[in-house]
Amino acid sequence: MAKRRLVILLLLMMLVAACSGNQSPGKTEEEGAIKSEQGNSADANKEGAPQDIDPLGKYDPPIEVTTVRATNDTFKFIEGESLEDNIVYELYEEDIGIKWKNIWSVGGDNNKYTEKLNLSIASKNLPDIFQVDIGQLKELVDGGLVEDMTPYFEQYASQQVKEAFGYADGLGLRMGTFDGNLYGLPNTRDAAGNLNLLWVRQDWLDNLDLELPKTADEVIAVAEAFANNDPDGDQKNNTYGIMASFMMFDGYGLGSLDALAAAYGAYPGKWIKGEEGLVYGSVQPEMKKVLEIGRELYAMGALDKEFAIKGGGETTADVVAGKIGMYYAPFWSPAWPLNQMIEKEPDAKWTPLLAPPGPSGEMKVPAGHFTTNWMVVRKGFEHPEALVKAINYWYDLSMTGGSRNEKYSELRQNEYKDVDINNYTPVYSEMPNKNDLFVDEILKALKDGDTSGLSISGLKTYEKIKAGGVDGWVEQKIWTESAPLIREYKEIVTDEFYGAPTETMGLTKTALDKLTNDTFTKMIMGDKSVEEFDDFVAQWHKIGGDKMTLEVNEWASSR
Repeated sequence: MAKRRLVILLLLMMLVAACSGNQSPGKTEEEGAIKSEQGNSADANKEGAPQDIDPLGKYDPPIEVTTVRATNDTFKFIEGESLEDNIVYELYEEDIGIKWKNIWSVGGDNNKYTEKLNLSIASKNLPDIFQVDIGQLKELVDGGLVEDMTPYFEQYASQQVKEAFGYADGLGLRMGTFDGNLYGLPNTRDAAGNLNLLWVRQDWLDNLDLELPKTADEVIAVAEAFANNDPDGDQKNNTYGIMASFMMFDGYGLGSLDALAAAYGAYPGKWIKGEEGLVYGSVQPEMKKVLEIGRELYAMGALDKEFAIKGGGETTADVVAGKIGMYYAPFWSPAWPLNQMIEKEPDAKWTPLLAPPGPSGEMKVPAGHFTTNWMVVRKGFEHPEALVKAINYWYDLSMTGGSRNEKYSELRQNEYKDVDINNYTPVYSEMPNKNDLFVDEILKALKDGDTSGLSISGLKTYEKIKAGGVDGWVEQKIWTESAPLIREYKEIVTDEFYGAPTETMGLTKTALDKLTNDTFTKMIMGDKSVEEFDDFVAQWHKIGGDKMTLEVNEWASSR
C-alpha cells in the first residue's frame, strides 16, 4: 500500500512539473496572457522573441504613466476639460490603454519648465516619461537615470514613425544617441518652417518700376529704393527697405538676415565644416563682408535706425503698419503677420522668393534643426516600450493616413474647432516633411477640382481658398505660392554641433555672445569700423573661443 502511494505521489509531481514548465514561478496563465498583450519589454527583447509585436497594441488592463508638462497661452480647453482631464488623455486610455498622470505642470515660458525639471533631475525624483533638452538628456545619460531605448524603438516603432525619425539620415535619432545607444526619441517638427524665403512688396516694386531681385546684390539695391524713393506714394520718408531686429544675422526665422549672410558664404551663430574641422561661423572671414553690407544698409536708411533695440514683436508691427518693403521669413508668414497687414491694407501685394544667391550664383540656405527636444523614459520604469507606443498612437491619430485620423479630424472640425488639441498630448511630434506632403494634396485638388482625396484638414483649406477673403488669401498664398518653393532649395546648412553645451560653453558662451552681438551692432551702426573685425576675432578666440572650438571638435570626433 505504501509503495502504491509513493508511485501515485511521484506521478502527481511529474504532472505538476510538466504543467508549469512554460510559466515563470507564481505566474498564472491569465497573468502570462496579460503580460504578452502589454508587450512586456524584457520578454520582447530576449533572443528569439516574437517579431510580430503590434505597434498599437492596447494595454489591458490599462497602465498608468506619469509625466510632467509645460503650458503657455495657446493652451485652451472646452468647458469641463483641463490639462489633467481632456479628450486626448481619454483617447490614449480608450484606444491604447495608457493612462497619463501629470505629476506637475508649469505655465509661462520654457525656462520655468527647464528650471523645475532640473530640480527633479537633481533630486532624482523623475516621472516615467518626460521631455528634455539636449543638456538635460546628456546629464540624465551620464547619471544612468534613463533607459536605453534602442531595442524598444527597433521592435515597437511603427513604420510611419520610423520613416519620420529617419528624416535627414536619422538626424533626430543621432542627436539622441550616446555611445551608440539611443536614449532620447526626438520631438520632430516640420522642417520646412526652419527655412527662410524672401518676402517682397510687389506693389512697391510696381510703383517704382522695379523688377524682383534675382541676386543678393539686387536685394540691397531694392532695399535702398524702398527706403528712399517713397514706394508707398504718401510723400513721407517713413519706409524701410528690409526688416532687421537686434539679432539681425544670428539666428533664423522671421526677420533674420541669415539667408542674406549665407548668400555671401557666412553662417553666423552656427558651427560649420572648415578645412580642419568644425569652425564657428561668426568669426570666419566671410563675416566681414556681411558686416560691410549691414553697415551699407544702415547708412542708406534701409534699416530701422532703432533695429538694435527692437525685438520680433516690434519689427513685425512695422510690417503690419506698412513700413517694411522686404523681409526674410518662413513659408507660413501669410498666417502671421501678413494676415493682419492685409486686413488693414487689402491692396498690398506680397511675393515670396527663394533667398537670392550671392556673387557666386550658389546658395546654401541656413536652417534650424527640426528637433530641439527629446522624450526619455525613467530608468527602471516597467514599460519603457510605452513611450514608443504612445508616439505610434499620436502619429496614427493625428497624421494623414493614420487609421484613427478621421476621428481626430472630426474632433478638430467640430466641438474642438476653437482649441488646439495638439497641445494636450505629452508626446507631440510630427513628420518633418508634413507640410511638403500637404502641398501636394492641396495642389492636386485645386488642379483637378476633385476633393474626394482630401483629408478633413485639406478639405477645410480647400474651402477657405475657394471662399476668398483674408483667410482664403492666407491659405492660397501659403499652399500655392510659398510652401511649394521650399522644395526647390538644393543645399541646406544646419548647425554641425548638436551636442550638449561643452564645459567652456557653460562658462564663457554668454560673454562671447555678448561680445559678438555688441561688436556687430556697433560695426553696422558705424560706431566701430568693420576693419576691426580681425581684432574682434582674436579677442573671441582668446577669451574662450579657442577652447570651445577644441571641445566641439572633440565631440565631433566622438560621434
